[in-house]
Amino acid sequence: MDTLQKDARGFVEGVVRYLSAGKTGAHVPKVRSFLLRMTASAKKQREAHVESSIALTVIEKQEFRQFLTLLTNHPVQLHFSVNPGHIAGFLIRVGDWVVDTTLSGQIDDLAQSLL
Repeated sequence: MDTLQKDARGFVEGVVRYLSAGKTGAHVPKVRSFLLRMTASAKKQREAHVESSIALTVIEKQEFRQFLTLLTNHPVQLHFSVNPGHIAGFLIRVGDWVVDTTLSGQIDDLAQSLL
């Protein structure tokens, strides 16, 4: 379980750091494009919910806050919660915009595609 927590933390830190720094790795343009496709209504939202598989550090929470402020072009009040059932990754909700990078979400998507 410790390995999964380290992997999840590394994933969160890596995505937020890469996108916040504006670096251009091979996969970053696709991830950035996906995240920037926020709906107009989501960009107007003042609150966001971030659900992670493990508790985030103060620095990680600050990075999320900065990142979502960049995406929405205004400060966003964040609500953080932990759901160990996600196994790894995080779920971000801003209005009707949802990004699910959780392992449990990916497993559910795979199961649906097999039906």
